[in-house]
Amino acid sequence: MSEPSEQNTSAQLTRAVARVLGEGALAALATIVEARRGVGAKVLLEASGERTGTTGDAALDDALSEHARAFLASHAEAKTLRVDEFAPALDVWRGARVMFERVETEPHVVVCGAGHVGASLARLASAVGYRVTLVDDRKDFVARERFPGGDIELVAAPNWTDPLEGIIGTGRGVYVAVVTRGHNEDEECMRAVLAARPDYVG
Repeated sequence: MSEPSEQNTSAQLTRAVARVLGEGALAALATIVEARRGVGAKVLLEASGERTGTTGDAALDDALSEHARAFLASHAEAKTLRVDEFAPALDVWRGARVMFERVETEPHVVVCGAGHVGASLARLASAVGYRVTLVDDRKDFVARERFPGGDIELVAAPNWTDPLEGIIGTGRGVYVAVVTRGHNEDEECMRAVLAARPDYVG
């Protein structure tokens, strides 16, 4: 009887992680890695307070939720702790260890303007591992021939307003550089970018 339940929990966790990534949200995945019982149990703890999965102990689940806030605020990618380090009152879990892993979308650099500055910035960001989208209202400037390899997403936009909302999404983990060809274009683009509220605008 426990196997279907484990499968259901695993499916729920998979769906919840996919939703967090799709929404550009932030969460911590807590996994019991050492204990007398429950090794492998996982709980997804979202920054919003939502929780998916369980360790089988409501008190430990609550303690994990509480500590997840501090873990996410630390910006660490992963950390393994003894339960007594963050929940000393839970004697039954003394000596047990939990690994916290950060769950968030990969950083996304959006460069508005594919002139020489924008093109160079997009290539540099791609070379150091960022996911990159390059947007310009001049189709020839975002032609694939200028950016072979396919690592950079190229968007030819009829204007600056329409595509940016969809590209920036929730704004979490999105860094936008506005380097269009002129002041008027910069202003139009900047209005659209600020309305979308990315994490960084420059």
